[in-house]
Amino acid sequence: METTWEISHDSKRYGLFNHEYGLHLTTKNGLEWTKPEIAYLNMKHYINEPNPPKHLNRFGRLERPMLLLDKDGKTPKFLFGATQGGAFETSTTFVFEIVNG
Repeated sequence: METTWEISHDSKRYGLFNHEYGLHLTTKNGLEWTKPEIAYLNMKHYINEPNPPKHLNRFGRLERPMLLLDKDGKTPKFLFGATQGGAFETSTTFVFEIVNG
């Protein structure tokens, strides 16, 4: 079986850092996973936005993170997802090129 990737925000399931960081795990069999490592930091580390409105309770966290792999199907090339905020105070999509990894 090929390596499977998981990218997830640090939720109650892991509770290692905080809910704004993203974690990276891999598995070859779907049962035994590597120890979670930080995949990305909170959005404040990458972008500057004004303070969030009171109705946005997940501001600063990348939601539904996904990887786009290279043609080889093994090498992560881009991380993309959405975060609350933006011009209309709803959500904004972000795409990050993975340059180290």
